[in-house]
Amino acid sequence: QIGYNWQTGNTVFGFEADASWSGLEDEMNQKLFGFNVNVKFSQDLIATTRIRFGYTQGQFLYYATIGAAYSEINLDLTVTGPGVNETESSRADIGGVIGGGGVEWAMDQRWSLRGEVLVSRMGRHFDVSDGLTDIYGRAAINYRF
Repeated sequence: QIGYNWQTGNTVFGFEADASWSGLEDEMNQKLFGFNVNVKFSQDLIATTRIRFGYTQGQFLYYATIGAAYSEINLDLTVTGPGVNETESSRADIGGVIGGGGVEWAMDQRWSLRGEVLVSRMGRHFDVSDGLTDIYGRAAINYRF
C-alpha cells in the first residue's frame, strides 16, 4: 500500500492505493440431465484506490474509507458425460466500489499497526446477474516517511 494523510486537529483526510492477493476460491459440482457439471471460481488479486477520513484520539485513528476496486476473476467450467468431456476457461478484469472502516494505532512517530474491514461490490460478469460482493478483513504494518 501507498498513501498520504493530512491532519488538522483531530481530523485526518487521506488517500491510498493498495494491491492484495485474495486467494478466494469456490467450487460447485452438480449432476444435470445425466451430465456432471463442475464450476471453479477464483479471485487472485484485488487492488483499490480509496480516500479515507477519520478522527484521532491519543495514538489511535478511527477511520472510514471508500473508493474504486479492481479484481482478476477466473472461471473454469467442465462438463462430462456420455460422449462429452469439455472444459472452458474464462478470465475477466472487473471493477467496482469498495468501502469500510478500521483502526490504526501509532506505535511511535514512524510505525503503525492497523486493522480494517472492507466490503466490495464488483460488476456483472460471467452472466452473474447480481455481481460479486466480498468482505475482506485485513491487517497492515505501516512505515511513515
